[in-house]
Amino acid sequence: MFTLSSESMAYAEHLFSLLEAEWKDGHGMNRLGYTAEETRAVDAMIAEGNALGLTIRQDAVGNVFMVLPGKKPERGAILSGSHLDSVVSGGRYDGPAGVIAAMVVAKTLKDANIQPDHDFVVGIYRNEESPAFKQVSVGAKIALGEIDPSDFMDRKHTITGRPFRDHLIECGLSPERLTHTFNRHGLLIPPSSFVATVEVHIEQEGELRDNGLGVGVVTAIRGNGRYPNIRIDGVTGHSGAKSFAKRQDAAIALVRLVGSMHSFCASLNEEGYDAVFTAPHMAAGSPNKLTHIPDLAIAAMEFRSVNPLILADFTERITDVSQDLEKEQKVKINLGPSVYSDPAIMSTNIIEALRAAAQNQYIPHMLMPSGAGHDTAVFAKAEIPSSMLFVAQKSGVSHCPEEDMGRDPEMTFSMKGDYAQAIRMLGDFAYNGLPTNAQHRTPFIAAFDQMYALS
Repeated sequence: MFTLSSESMAYAEHLFSLLEAEWKDGHGMNRLGYTAEETRAVDAMIAEGNALGLTIRQDAVGNVFMVLPGKKPERGAILSGSHLDSVVSGGRYDGPAGVIAAMVVAKTLKDANIQPDHDFVVGIYRNEESPAFKQVSVGAKIALGEIDPSDFMDRKHTITGRPFRDHLIECGLSPERLTHTFNRHGLLIPPSSFVATVEVHIEQEGELRDNGLGVGVVTAIRGNGRYPNIRIDGVTGHSGAKSFAKRQDAAIALVRLVGSMHSFCASLNEEGYDAVFTAPHMAAGSPNKLTHIPDLAIAAMEFRSVNPLILADFTERITDVSQDLEKEQKVKINLGPSVYSDPAIMSTNIIEALRAAAQNQYIPHMLMPSGAGHDTAVFAKAEIPSSMLFVAQKSGVSHCPEEDMGRDPEMTFSMKGDYAQAIRMLGDFAYNGLPTNAQHRTPFIAAFDQMYALS
């Protein structure tokens, strides 16, 4: 059985202290993707991996893979990791909690002289958050062929204004090596070497806390349909003089559109379907005076679900409602370009293996979807069996300095705390592995080295 020690949790605290060196009270963590700050964090974890004696590889876009060799590497590798970058004024735990959990498992196994059957790989994925280049999971998506780096080289960083190409160079990476490797293989890592990936992550809402639980096993990552630039044009007029029947009020049309989509989402929830709707931005103006009817309204809306059919229904519904409102309100509605992201369904086998680990470790837990996107979705879409372990969010908020994973005022973790429970589940899964699969897999290090030798 995998046994977590007090020394293991002290190691977790040590790793967090390394990553929190740049924490600023009142401002949190500002470690955007492909910046010097992110690179320093990655280098710190590489140094720790070297100290543990892990075999380390870095792909051409900067993702890092640190391997604890298994007894039977031909059975495939178990990958566990996350990202180290943050949003602007982010928290301590979103991303680092997953990398550090995997590091703790590797150290605990090594210190106990336990060699599991599978290779255990600690992953660090570059630039998961969107603020840097207005794109999520840059490192994972390029590594697994979802983004062609040639199409991304000129993408401007939102803070520096400089292109992705320049940031690669500043991070010690070669744009030429990246494009050459990708053009030759269509990806940067060998996905067939992995039999599973599990990402530990702080929960981004308060569902676990509200249910009195510390750990959740993720069953799916919601996809989304987004309309970031909705515009409604009406006709202005005096608010007292214009008769009600003749009004072409852009603001009222927007309110009705939002209300209709909200009601649609509510009805789906009442029927037991997974769906959430948000209108994060709404504004009405021009001329924006108390005595004038608004002739312009703008908004952004998004809809999320684990069910792709529901996402398709949302797209059809918002189009139909907009057309009806144009006739009824005598306005022009331009929904603008939409962005669609497929849901990622987690592996039933991995979910069951994690639940078995929870049973072995006597850890209560629940099954739950992830509302936010994660690198795990990219791995799942690349047909690598995947799931996640969520750690309860005590504050109920994320992507901010108030993130709270249950550390005490002295910044230590309890051996009985939620984070320790998630590490124990991950460690048990790594220790016991998966049922024997007859398929022979090229071990990750051998496959990676062969890929780069041919590049």
